[in-house]
Amino acid sequence: MRIILLLIIVVVGGAWFYPQYAEDTSNGCAAFEKKLSGLMQAESKKILPGQRGNDPRVNALFDAMKTVVASSNGLMAEAYIKDKFPQLAQLPPSIGCVAGYWKLTFDPDLTQYMKGKLGAKP
Repeated sequence: MRIILLLIIVVVGGAWFYPQYAEDTSNGCAAFEKKLSGLMQAESKKILPGQRGNDPRVNALFDAMKTVVASSNGLMAEAYIKDKFPQLAQLPPSIGCVAGYWKLTFDPDLTQYMKGKLGAKP
């Protein structure tokens, strides 16, 4: 029984602290933000291969995103989790951020994090 309990503690602890270690951040919400930002930039290179270097508006948007992620230290992710998942209001937002990090790791579909679908007609 002790072995099982110890194994559960190690797995939960690893799941909690790995995002911070992997993304080199101070908390789970900052790791979630950094992971999301990296995926958005990678997707933009696929979607806008030629426009990214030529369009100053697109470059300004991504520079602003980098600045926000670098300076917010997870506050944007906390606000997003509180807004998107009100059922987690009684729990610390860092739990939702770590869950979001793992969901994004195993299912990197960015459309699930947006209000509307990309390419949907009004």
